[in-house]
Amino acid sequence: MKQHHIVKVCGLREPDNVRAISQLPVDWLGVIFHPDSPRHVLPDEQLESALREAAQLKVGVFVRQSPSEVAATAQYWQLDMVQLHGDQSVSFCQALKALMPDLPLIKVFRIDAHFDFTSVLPFAPLCRYVLFDTRATQMGGTGKRFDWSLLQHYRMGPPFILSGGIGPEAVATLAQVMDHPLAMGIDLNSRFEVAPARKDVSLLDHFLQQLGKKQYA
Repeated sequence: MKQHHIVKVCGLREPDNVRAISQLPVDWLGVIFHPDSPRHVLPDEQLESALREAAQLKVGVFVRQSPSEVAATAQYWQLDMVQLHGDQSVSFCQALKALMPDLPLIKVFRIDAHFDFTSVLPFAPLCRYVLFDTRATQMGGTGKRFDWSLLQHYRMGPPFILSGGIGPEAVATLAQVMDHPLAMGIDLNSRFEVAPARKDVSLLDHFLQQLGKKQYA
């Protein structure tokens, strides 16, 4: 990976964990607003304070909320970006952009061998990035990796963030995937946890060192 590639650590909830991870060379911090997720966050003064203190951009992950609910939550938590991880349509994104025109959107697509990458294109005018995750029956992450060779079929659309089962062993493979002309970065979550919503800071640190990722000056 190159320095300009983004590293997002998602599924954060514990204030001390947020503060520790914010000292690592990561670029985005993700918090999940989905009640069915074991990493779901609720209003919490200490967590809100820890996120405000962190220099990284804050990304909120949403699944089934309405556009007005997403916009209100984004304002309350002072989010820098919104990630749509459900079945939100183009019209949903249009309604959300009308409510918060300056807040960038990330649309998630779940990938399997039958995925049609042209289905991304209608979202391109509305979403700054897309995130490719592994297809599953549930709405959350799976901790499993899809066939990354499928990304060769993605040649037109917004830059993508790669997600789905990225763990400490993925360093060598990621170097290849991140050579893709539209690759923007990676999303890390369950494979770096000691418990849901609590990341192993030393494991993350070692992984980032192996990637050659350094803190921006």
